[in-house]
Amino acid sequence: MKPATVTQWLQFWEHPQQHASLCAIYGVGAALLQERAALAMRTLQAFAERFGDCPVRLFRAPGRINLRGMHVDIHGGYLNLMTHQREVLLAVTPTGTTETILANTNPDFSEITFNFSDEYRGMDTKGDWWNIIADPEIAIRPRQRRTSAKTAWSNYCIGAALRVAHGHRRQSLGGLKIMVGSDLPHGAAISSSAALIIASLMAYERCNDLDSSTAQRIKATQDIEWYAGSRVGMSDQTAILMGRSGHLLHLAVFAKDFSLENAHHISFPEALD
Repeated sequence: MKPATVTQWLQFWEHPQQHASLCAIYGVGAALLQERAALAMRTLQAFAERFGDCPVRLFRAPGRINLRGMHVDIHGGYLNLMTHQREVLLAVTPTGTTETILANTNPDFSEITFNFSDEYRGMDTKGDWWNIIADPEIAIRPRQRRTSAKTAWSNYCIGAALRVAHGHRRQSLGGLKIMVGSDLPHGAAISSSAALIIASLMAYERCNDLDSSTAQRIKATQDIEWYAGSRVGMSDQTAILMGRSGHLLHLAVFAKDFSLENAHHISFPEALD
């Protein structure tokens, strides 16, 4: 099925309460649905201004609320995880080449163009991901982008492309035109980077006819954070990928014996609004 054009998406978002799919994702609150629609429409309009009114796919990932002590996850402790209604949203279309253009509705973040072939050069000979990101010739690329806040954000998207190729043993990926929109406050400890990574992971997978399990995406997100320069565990992405409306997610995500078998969702009391 061919993706909807930007114009068609904008028409779809004009009345979000009329669409069961949006109510299933966000709930039925009119104010919340209008808030989500406003972000989607800003992102789509920015995409059209930059790339034109072409068929696009939308990918989203919400922020994470911290209901536990910091670093409990990396010591094997149990977590109580929830997501936030604010989110990262990507409007995406293929470029038809191996080149990706990353644009952002936030003017603090510069537009970045990268060619997958250039970024992937040398990675296929290194084997293990940790050897790859430790290699000086490869590590210098994200390090150079981290020297400026205007370019550092692109490491999360570039890392997603590289990790998708690595995980699926692909020597090449089709490039994308991406417009990033978000109402997650940057640096507010609600996982804006993990949300950007997950949305980017899904975009590169789905637009290249690939797929992964939830467990694979959780581990891949950690790998990408490390590529980008952040030393994190796995709780943020687990909350985002496994969060469920009206529920708290309870589990442990210890890297040494990683498993999702102990996860269960606890519903909120009916009296809790």
